[in-house]
Amino acid sequence: MKDIRSPMIVVTLGPTSMDETVLRKLSQRKISFVRINLSHTPIESLESTVSFIRSHCSIPLMLDTEGSQVRTGVLTEPKSVTENQEVVLSTQEFVESGGVPLRPNNVLGVLTEGDLVSLDFDSVLLRVDSVSGKDGEKKVRSTVLSGGTIQSNKAVTVFDQNFQMPSLSHKDVKALEIAQEIGIKNFCLSFVDSPEDVREFRKYHPDAFVLSKIETSMAIENLEEIIEISDGVLIDRGDLSRQVPLERIPFAQKYVINKANQASKPVLVATNFLDTMMESRSASRAETNDIVNTLLDGATGLVLAAETAIGQYPVETVSFLVGMCDEVVRFKRSGENSDLAKGDVLPKAYDTNYITSPALGCGLIAPHGGFLVDQRWKGDIPEGLPSLELSANEAMDVEQIALGGYSPLRGFMGKGDLDSVLRTYKLENGHTWPLPILLRRSGQNVPTGRVVLTFDHKPFGVMEIEDTYDTDWQMAGELLFGTRSSDHPGLRTFLGSGETALSGPVWLTDRIAREGKRYELKAAETRQVFAARGWSRIVGFHTRNAPHRAHEHVMTRAIELTGSDGVLIHPAVGTKKSGDFSSAAIIEGYRGLLKVSEITSKALFSTFSTYSRYAGPREALFTALCRQNYGCTHFIVGRDHTGVGNFYSANGARELFEKNPQVEIQPVFFEEVKYSKSKKSYGYDVVDGDALEISGTEVREIVHNGERPPEWYMRPEVADPILLLGEKAFVGDG
Repeated sequence: MKDIRSPMIVVTLGPTSMDETVLRKLSQRKISFVRINLSHTPIESLESTVSFIRSHCSIPLMLDTEGSQVRTGVLTEPKSVTENQEVVLSTQEFVESGGVPLRPNNVLGVLTEGDLVSLDFDSVLLRVDSVSGKDGEKKVRSTVLSGGTIQSNKAVTVFDQNFQMPSLSHKDVKALEIAQEIGIKNFCLSFVDSPEDVREFRKYHPDAFVLSKIETSMAIENLEEIIEISDGVLIDRGDLSRQVPLERIPFAQKYVINKANQASKPVLVATNFLDTMMESRSASRAETNDIVNTLLDGATGLVLAAETAIGQYPVETVSFLVGMCDEVVRFKRSGENSDLAKGDVLPKAYDTNYITSPALGCGLIAPHGGFLVDQRWKGDIPEGLPSLELSANEAMDVEQIALGGYSPLRGFMGKGDLDSVLRTYKLENGHTWPLPILLRRSGQNVPTGRVVLTFDHKPFGVMEIEDTYDTDWQMAGELLFGTRSSDHPGLRTFLGSGETALSGPVWLTDRIAREGKRYELKAAETRQVFAARGWSRIVGFHTRNAPHRAHEHVMTRAIELTGSDGVLIHPAVGTKKSGDFSSAAIIEGYRGLLKVSEITSKALFSTFSTYSRYAGPREALFTALCRQNYGCTHFIVGRDHTGVGNFYSANGARELFEKNPQVEIQPVFFEEVKYSKSKKSYGYDVVDGDALEISGTEVREIVHNGERPPEWYMRPEVADPILLLGEKAFVGDG
């Protein structure tokens, strides 16, 4: 099988990304290197800059040499010029008012009358009119042919002049000495013209990993020799476009990529991939096409430069690029037998269903199993099909299966999957799955074939019943719940569900109306919201209770501990046992919370249409996998998560996650949260004499008695709207 790897991503650091929080978040993204650009880093601050980065970021550093190049000097302020205006060029030492300094000083001695000089990627174009003065004090008078703004430290190109400059500046040499001392081993070598430039670099750092930057016409001419002596190459499309016509840059890129691929060397591409995201959380369509086509051409990595150095949204930009790279990898892996070079643009495994399927969200974790199931029925339902009435819980299962919440399931389980899940916590195809998702019936008249699914006698779906089977349900129940006790509510329900199971795929024709439906987002929709917000690390919070203070503490701490962008508050609103908070109470409680809580800006609230099985550790893992489908990277697991009574050990969920390390979503474990009377804060290590316990059961009892819990227990903004519901705040006996 062809080895299809994720592309390398190099992120350039600068003013907006040299921040503790940003660096920590970048550490948690799939980044290969963070890059320090010596052209914009004073040599005096290099060591302190590296120390700061390393103290907050674990990603390997890459140092980009500035190279010996012509640049503008230091201007007191940007200078705007118009056509036919005179501009005087000089050295920094002898710059006159209104003049423009160039460095190094000897460049002025090379200029002659009639030369064309470009400043900063053709933003200003000058014609040399005269050169006067002796060496070191030369002044060049020029005329503006194309106006614009001249700024400090910008690249300068002199057309049709071939003057040799050393490959390393004095600053570079000093930086390489410092790099040796502090252990930097990865470099980008700027303005490489020939293999001799690489050999010169290796004299200072023979063991370094070096990417030679292809950004001059000489580098194109000596490309094969440069590739051979380098560890890889990096195409800098910006600087290259100062010497190669802009309209030919796409062809130059393809040429360099092809040569590097032939030599089996890494080839990265830089410049202008996501400039739109410097001021926006969204990329342009042209940029997404550029990224995809660059990678399909054979580039093994991409570099973000100004986007993350000075852009407003460095983390969101990286997350988007990671997502685009992941999408290209999925595309390639789906068509490993296709030959893109021969025009097989769409691999056989991809068709219109892929193109129109729900987006996974750029930068978001893949759904469990690698794809988001979408089984909405297309077209009319054939007439004359038999119907099968489902319960509320069964109908919710159908919705979750069809809309991707239970991905990779496509229907109710067959006997092989049931046995595998109960004994190995896996489906027959090897995907981790801890809970049976079953449809069972009693009696002799069990339907087969295609049926219309109804709820409350209204059609809402279709099922293809492929098989019916019986099994030892008593044994299955014991394996599932770990007990034979009739006191276990989950086991009682399981054993009373019917002796015959029906298996096969399901499709959804209509959503089912239920209380609070407007708050329910599908898996594809939460992913859409996360992508719109620029989130890529999300904590999932599962609950069947109204929010109290311990919940707030746990969510806040989970965001901090994981470096997440936010939390998906995702309470289950399906069938509950008598005395539980009703769905209305949970919804009203969270509505109140999100009007006043500090986590509001980092929270997305959506109800989760499922029900408690009371399956303890198995259900903890199940609810985590479901949240992965909704786009979460992390999942909060409390003590005795989804347990009941004393049937499960407090650490059972932790132990099950540890036995299944292949699960992608990461659990965040929490012990019991207590309130410190003296500190007026929440935590786990509160001493007994100072601790007040927070119990969901006690909260329900207080509210059920018509009282408002103490403010340290539950916010009044949460309690008051629940109290207004009266008896509707709780599930009744019926």
